[in-house]
Amino acid sequence: GLFIVTLTSCQKEVHIDLGTSPTQIVVEGQIENGQPPFVLLTSTLSFFSNIDLKSLEKSFIHNAVVTVSNGSKTMTLREYSLDTAGSKFYAYTLDTANFSNIFVGEIGKSYTLTVTSNGNTYTSVTKIPTPKGVDTLWFAEPEFKNDKTPGNAQQLFANYTDPDTMGNYVRYYTQRNGNGLYP
Repeated sequence: GLFIVTLTSCQKEVHIDLGTSPTQIVVEGQIENGQPPFVLLTSTLSFFSNIDLKSLEKSFIHNAVVTVSNGSKTMTLREYSLDTAGSKFYAYTLDTANFSNIFVGEIGKSYTLTVTSNGNTYTSVTKIPTPKGVDTLWFAEPEFKNDKTPGNAQQLFANYTDPDTMGNYVRYYTQRNGNGLYP
């Protein structure tokens, strides 16, 4: 017998309407040991929008009241513009014209950030944790050698147990013979 096979296919165009959501504020803040607080305030951008330097520049939120408290002092941050390659970016940090109540981050202290913009107030709390040192350090014969490896070369090993506290991160730097620090 003779069999004829016919294959057909169909295509269906699917349109998904993601809708629109109201613009929200994005708060990015940091405070580190020995450093002043630094805060970026922007508004969200549409998922499908074209993002370029001009749209990023327009997303910054201006004239907000931004304060940081360490429990005994409260510092009002000032907005500064940063010129970068023809575009302006904006950040809130310590007010260099007003040195009252100025402080920098300290290990073990908690900080409260308060942002008031367009009639809305946002608050967050963070703590600079006490750093945990390396558990153990030791030297051993290098695991990987080639013909350029000196005969007396040693490899440094370290054990570090990361605390189980959520949100804490560890960054380490290495340096060889006084050269630059490498993260």
